[in-house]
Amino acid sequence: MAVPYLTLVGDYLESEDMDARLVRATDAQPLDQLVVPIPRDDEQGDWEVTVLQLPDMEDDIEGASAVQFFVPLGITAGPDASARGELARLLAQINNLLALIGFSYREIDGGVVFRHMAIIPDSPAAWTTTVHETVFLAVYHIEQFIEPITAVAEGRASFEQAARESGDPRLAASVE
Repeated sequence: MAVPYLTLVGDYLESEDMDARLVRATDAQPLDQLVVPIPRDDEQGDWEVTVLQLPDMEDDIEGASAVQFFVPLGITAGPDASARGELARLLAQINNLLALIGFSYREIDGGVVFRHMAIIPDSPAAWTTTVHETVFLAVYHIEQFIEPITAVAEGRASFEQAARESGDPRLAASVE
């Protein structure tokens, strides 16, 4: 059932003046994906929110689908263990503040990502509304916290320094 809902949501997002493209499953990528490019204000290129319906969960969730929202942030944490510890601490604290939990980094390569899981009822209205709002909220969170995350991942700031300079009073208060 992934393609009909992903196609429906893609059409809806395009009607809302957002680009979206359906990427069909291949041998290398076994799941259909809806990819939503999000323009950035800087020179780094667009972020891409990838929406995946996870088919293995359908038998366990009657009348609903498990959906993953995934955004690679183009940031890599350095190999220094203490810097990665600082980054993990910052991401955990940021996640405590968010409506959508999602910032993490992959131990294997240090790549920083935003990943969120949602359970969406199997109805066109639920899918279009939930995906639309989740994409907007994910991008808002990324834009809000990309600078302190980047500074810590690149070793330019400690957790405490990044939290204080984040511009977010809740995050700054977490180190006072």
